[in-house]
Amino acid sequence: MVRGKTPSVHITEGNAGDIMRKTPVMPVVGGGKNLMQPVAVRDVAEAFRVAVESRDLGSKTYELGGPEIFTFNQIVRIIAKVTNKKGYSFLFLSRS
Repeated sequence: MVRGKTPSVHITEGNAGDIMRKTPVMPVVGGGKNLMQPVAVRDVAEAFRVAVESRDLGSKTYELGGPEIFTFNQIVRIIAKVTNKKGYSFLFLSRS
């Protein structure tokens, strides 16, 4: 599991994909090099179901992540490819 200052980013068709369809740029905080392990919503739902059905929940922490590690920039490029967005640019914003 990749660990960082931001525990997760929720990317759905309704946010990042929508931004990419409507604008020629994707705003990126920092350099976009933070590492992420995307996980399918179905896998998260299944993990939640298993955890709730467990008799030994206690104060456990469940770390979920997919099998591959990407930078945020790589994820944006993948979304651009899947949505057939050509000539997409990043707008890098500094952290304040």
